[in-house]
Amino acid sequence: MPRVSVRYLAAVADYTGRKEEEFELPDGATVKDLLDVIREKYPRVAEIEKRFPLLILRNGVNAKLGDRLGDGDRIALLPPVSGGGCLNSLLIIMCGGARCLRGGL
Repeated sequence: MPRVSVRYLAAVADYTGRKEEEFELPDGATVKDLLDVIREKYPRVAEIEKRFPLLILRNGVNAKLGDRLGDGDRIALLPPVSGGGCLNSLLIIMCGGARCLRGGL
């Protein structure tokens, strides 16, 4: 059973009231399965998604809903960010340093 860490950023953190938490999911779980669990636990997250699509990163890389999750994966959920410079700065801040851009979250 994969255990994944989820980091909530910006409006997503406001709506969940948390910055980070871990989930244990069944084998074969996908990013979509994780989002379903998060939406069930935090119904307000669906309100964000009605206004704009969430950016989902898996280990520092854009994730697709069908991606299978592995033990130790790090997921970040954030609203869209414009401008590459802003996104790079946000990624560095959220993972604690420049290692993020070299080695993922």
